[in-house]
Amino acid sequence: MLDGFPTIRLVPASGIVHPVVTHTGAAAAVTIVGEAMAGFVLEYGDEPVQGQTTCPAILAVKVTLPNPGAAPMKVPVGFSPCGAPDISVSAVLSQAQYKSLVG
Repeated sequence: MLDGFPTIRLVPASGIVHPVVTHTGAAAAVTIVGEAMAGFVLEYGDEPVQGQTTCPAILAVKVTLPNPGAAPMKVPVGFSPCGAPDISVSAVLSQAQYKSLVG
């Protein structure tokens, strides 16, 4: 059972980033049985703000699911969030909730 928000750590190409993470939506317990899946939505802006000329290149995201004893998983990605960077993360969603949200 997963209940809550994943913990997100951005892995930049260089340097250190300290994202401002906002949680969206209400958390509810999601039970995964058999081959069922769950997910979450990570959103970011890629337009430079407040005088930024570039945004940090992110090579991976370390995700820890809201489950006692969960180990972080490193997921390779490629994106450049702007802001501090500003990241929005949803609660863990059931497969049906995820599909209705993102298609």
